[in-house]
Amino acid sequence: MIIYSIISVILLLLLSPVILLLLILSEKRRKTFFHRLFPKPNCKDLDRPVWVHALSVGETISAIPLIEKISQNLGNKKIVFSVSTLTGYNIAQKEIAPFVAEIFYFPYDIFFSVKMAFNRINPRFCIIVESDIWPIFLRIAKKRKIKTVLVNGRLSEGSLHGYQKFRFFFLHVFNSFTAILTQSQEDSQRFASLGIEKDKITTIGNIKFDRNTESISDARKHELKQLLGLNLHDNKVVIAGSTHDGEEVIILGTLLRMKNIFSVIVPRNPARAGSVVKLAKGMGYSATLYSELESNFESVHQSAKNSGQAFRHDINRPKTVIVDRIGLLNSLYSIADLAYIGGSLVDEGGHNPLEPAAYGKPILFGEHMEDFREIARLLLERRGAVSVKNGDELFLVINSLICDKIKHKNMGENAMEVFNDNKGATDRAVERILLIIGNHSNGLC
Repeated sequence: MIIYSIISVILLLLLSPVILLLLILSEKRRKTFFHRLFPKPNCKDLDRPVWVHALSVGETISAIPLIEKISQNLGNKKIVFSVSTLTGYNIAQKEIAPFVAEIFYFPYDIFFSVKMAFNRINPRFCIIVESDIWPIFLRIAKKRKIKTVLVNGRLSEGSLHGYQKFRFFFLHVFNSFTAILTQSQEDSQRFASLGIEKDKITTIGNIKFDRNTESISDARKHELKQLLGLNLHDNKVVIAGSTHDGEEVIILGTLLRMKNIFSVIVPRNPARAGSVVKLAKGMGYSATLYSELESNFESVHQSAKNSGQAFRHDINRPKTVIVDRIGLLNSLYSIADLAYIGGSLVDEGGHNPLEPAAYGKPILFGEHMEDFREIARLLLERRGAVSVKNGDELFLVINSLICDKIKHKNMGENAMEVFNDNKGATDRAVERILLIIGNHSNGLC
């Protein structure tokens, strides 16, 4: 561990010219770098809070029900929350702020950065949600006798092989946890195969199933449809969420072969939206950014209303909107006819398919769903989703679902059943956490 600490400082010094260049070129890194290098969370009035950490957007969203449950038991003045990314921070400010006393950036895993954070927070307990596991952080927590729990832990086959190559190091890291609460029996077995003490490992299920689905009113759905210029009688809406580079060209190429399809593509990185618009236009689409539609909506809608005509895109060209902001995907799934899960036709591990499942939407994804393997398996087994290998298969499945209304309806209902039948992991996690903290007598609210 001492060697790791020394190496982390040396790398920081050696890479300082590269870091400086990144800070100049990347606004996102400028906004996070110094907050993570010299963390200064405002915790001076807090009495040894529980520190909950989530890496980015996905982990932050999945942590919402967990935070709510802990807040019900301990009160929001007893909890602080950290993230590692700017997008995660923005989501946390919007969704988690009412339940915690402070939101801040997680320190880089450098000794002085982590120590500074611990000194300012002085937590009595730490919770890591799903990933972002760092050796120095865990070492300092253990040295200060601060219990640490990994919640919603998962371990892919690839990660397991990587850890096994340096088993002597990672065994010590994972054994620093007081408890590891996993998503599935398979994950528990993989953690155990590293040699981790078995009494530390408990399978609780996946807390992502416990997210309270945002209630999208009919008025909000109508507003979204108007903004997008949808003629619902002529168009089927395909939402492609969290897409990656190399994936949009497959989706657009597939939908170009179909009539009466309106597509909304939501790149995982909103900064890529402009390049995706150019790609779509180059392929013959009537394409625009969501932000442009939104900014012009009021004036255009009013003009269309005055003239008695509905606002819509060029009716002679296939239509698509590229979303260039975060926090909108869940609402968009509510008006979809079909949902495609990004990061799965390219080797990115896939993204969370539960948001469209909660709305009863048929789900499509590629073969690369490693990061959501268990959820994907359940959806496939219950016929709430279909896995495709390429654009040709994607075309056949979409066409089949559009043509067969009964199949479309059944598939959506199956997806919703999977979502509803697997709830409860958050209650199990909080019960275990309160037992470890020593507040189990408070019970669950």
